Amino acid sequence: MKVKTVKFRCARSLKQAIQLSPVIRDEDKVYKENRLPSGERKNRIVKYLKKHVSITTKETKLLNECTKETALKDLKELMEENKILSVGNGRSSLYIRAYE
Repeated sequence: MKVKTVKFRCARSLKQAIQLSPVIRDEDKVYKENRLPSGERKNRIVKYLKKHVSITTKETKLLNECTKETALKDLKELMEENKILSVGNGRSSLYIRAYE
């Protein structure tokens, strides 16, 4: 990858070094192609909530090894199915199991 422009003031040598530096992808942060199906991810969330009081989006992401967007989608679908409830707003949101 080559950067065409650098939009901050710096020494010319630093600017050239940035433009020519290779981008190395951190494989640990890239999610594998063998993703879990939606139903399996949701089952894992429900099982987790049977053992714990609550779950956050970050915990869901780590539990299912998925992206933040996928974790939020799964949590939203579980709320629509009345299996979990949301407590709080924004980054401080927690999700708890809905009791029948």
